[in-house]
Amino acid sequence: MLKKILNFNSVKTLQKIEQANINGGRVNSCFRECRQDFADCREDGNSGADCFETLMICRRRC
Repeated sequence: MLKKILNFNSVKTLQKIEQANINGGRVNSCFRECRQDFADCREDGNSGADCFETLMICRRRC
């Protein structure tokens, strides 16, 4: 599926530094920790809405 997506003319691939920024940066792992906390919250059986709200609060603190 990824190959099909890359075949579209409008798809622009990201450079490594852009990918790192999306993932929270090389040094700042705050966003990555927020996503992990979100995943843990869902695995614990909490509702998606509660976990998402917690994720948004965490991201604002980063």
